[in-house]
Amino acid sequence: GCSDLLNIKDKKTGLIYSIPVDSKDTQNTYNTLNTIRGEDQVKRIYCDNYRSLKRSCRKLGVMWEGCQTNMHQTNSVIERANSEQLQDTRVTLLQAGHPACWWTYGYPCAAMLDAISGDEFGGSKWQERHGTPFKGLHIPYGCGVFFRSSKYGEPSKAAPKMSYGVFLGYRLAPGGKWNGEYLVADLEDFIGKDMSVTANPKQWPRFEPHTVKQLKLPKAGFHFPCKAKYDRVNYTLDGIEQAWE
Repeated sequence: GCSDLLNIKDKKTGLIYSIPVDSKDTQNTYNTLNTIRGEDQVKRIYCDNYRSLKRSCRKLGVMWEGCQTNMHQTNSVIERANSEQLQDTRVTLLQAGHPACWWTYGYPCAAMLDAISGDEFGGSKWQERHGTPFKGLHIPYGCGVFFRSSKYGEPSKAAPKMSYGVFLGYRLAPGGKWNGEYLVADLEDFIGKDMSVTANPKQWPRFEPHTVKQLKLPKAGFHFPCKAKYDRVNYTLDGIEQAWE
């Protein structure tokens, strides 16, 4: 999976995109910035003095403004945003009952939920950034959902039309927009897996989420199907001993 993260904050609206990347090299940085930019005009990027960021700005044809070296207060806006995003992600993963290695889905989802949440004036960062209210479902990360996917072909006529899975977030389109696609994991993806906080991500070596447009919440409302096992493994003596075996 991805090893690094690039947080991009729109200064005008406060909207943050948290994008996992394979590395901090110039190509990955450029691709990420260019995808979020989309067809918009970006006049200036303020960031630290990391070489790949400077080179990416040059490739994008965007003015680069760097902070003062070794003066963290000159880069306080994004550092504060990074700190807040990290705390939101910790809470998100804890609520969902997911190990820390699932940050690659928890981070972007937490940022997206913050963006689409309504403010005291009835708007949202998403609406201010894109001009229209967010039209999708507001679903917490890790929540159980029913979904339809063509991944496994057509089910038996007698089988339920929708499968039950775990919500992982929203698939963004160029420009940081959303085309109605959600990310979902099969509940079976967590069978027999170590759900301790420090679980090894190599347990899911070829994991690929479903990308779907049709979702439904259970009638009972929000439920986090991984949470009970997570709590038992991390917060009971029997569970901790089992994880150490």
